[in-house]
Amino acid sequence: MFNTGLLIATDTDLLLIVLGGVIFIGFLAEVIFYKYRLPENLALMLAGMLIGPVLHIVSPTQVEVLRSLAPFFGDAALVIIVLSGSINLNFSSLIGGGGGRGVVMAVMDTLLTMAFITPLFHYVFGWPLLVSALFGAMLGETTATIVIPVSQRLGLSESVLTSMVIDSTFNSVTCIVAFYIIFDILMQSQGATPVSPGIVFVARYLFELVSTGIFIGAVGGLTWVTVLERVGDIPHSYIVTVAVVIGIYALVDILGGSAVLSVLVFGLVLGNHKLFLRLFGRDSKVNLGNVTNFEGEINFFVRTFFYVFVGTLVSLKPYSALIGLGLAFFLLLPRVVGVEATTLGDQELRENIGLLISLYPRGLTVAVLASTLIASIPPSSAIYPYASKIFDISFMVILFSSMISAFFVAREYRRRTNEDLYEVIKRLRRARQQLEKP
Repeated sequence: MFNTGLLIATDTDLLLIVLGGVIFIGFLAEVIFYKYRLPENLALMLAGMLIGPVLHIVSPTQVEVLRSLAPFFGDAALVIIVLSGSINLNFSSLIGGGGGRGVVMAVMDTLLTMAFITPLFHYVFGWPLLVSALFGAMLGETTATIVIPVSQRLGLSESVLTSMVIDSTFNSVTCIVAFYIIFDILMQSQGATPVSPGIVFVARYLFELVSTGIFIGAVGGLTWVTVLERVGDIPHSYIVTVAVVIGIYALVDILGGSAVLSVLVFGLVLGNHKLFLRLFGRDSKVNLGNVTNFEGEINFFVRTFFYVFVGTLVSLKPYSALIGLGLAFFLLLPRVVGVEATTLGDQELRENIGLLISLYPRGLTVAVLASTLIASIPPSSAIYPYASKIFDISFMVILFSSMISAFFVAREYRRRTNEDLYEVIKRLRRARQQLEKP
């Protein structure tokens, strides 16, 4: 007789083994990062590929279910990672340092990517112009889920770190704006009846997206600081803070604002609460010790499972893999142009230009928009085959751009370390020569 109880127990044991193995791989990946500066997302995504499309520990049917959950897991990871990055930002550095250039870099990321990708897919691959432009808009981000954690650990100056955090966060806003504007035009061309996208529509859409996110994020941050001030030093503050941010993220998303921008502003207000409360003539009595104590552990847990999750969704179709690999290299071109233009006149950013270019991987926004696209277009539509190709190619771009970025980041870090060591040796030699003089 078939023993269903044994089967359930076996499945449960296998799941526990996989979960424990993923956490252990995440730990090893972090050790490798600190030793060789090879970003851990690469090892974790490869582990996800082994679990999914290679060994089929997660079956193809289960993978399809996971793909439908990609926006949910992506949003959860984005909230935690952006909150972690923004809490540690210095507001004065944001205003007077690299914040402004980070915004410019974010806009250029999206516009230049569209300028490079649209003609490539329209004229070389023969895709419709609007579909090509839509794909270009989707790829116009550098993912905060990779850029922020890696930047925080590379020992960058405050100004450079601020530029990277703002760039990787704000370009998801510009990317989403461009995507939905083009998507509206595309649906209109297919017989749908969205709002007519003129200049006024674009301006209003952008204003509503940004202003809603900033306003609710700022009000939410100040309100939560006041709550923490009233309740005092309580345990589990960080978990409750995460719950509040998730609620704000969902509210802003429902209202049509930029949810990721609201999290950025919330974290910025929380991390710089003393400065903001002084604007209202109040001294801060808030202790963020409990809020930040468990930040690293939760961040590690979420990052680890998110990257493995993305790895399980990768499609190993030869066509998608080949196009994804080529695009991962091709996307370096707009990144180089954008970084070169943005860093002109800033010596500190120019000294880190290699790292700024290297930190270009695609990720969360691409995955979410690819999932949104294929879920929004009926299979009977003439553009559905393109949406399906975009979906498969997008996850390969995420994988390969992360691999290429990891390689260049590690190489750039070793080069900088060797240069620093060389400077130390030169100084020691000069000091010895001074001592040897009669």
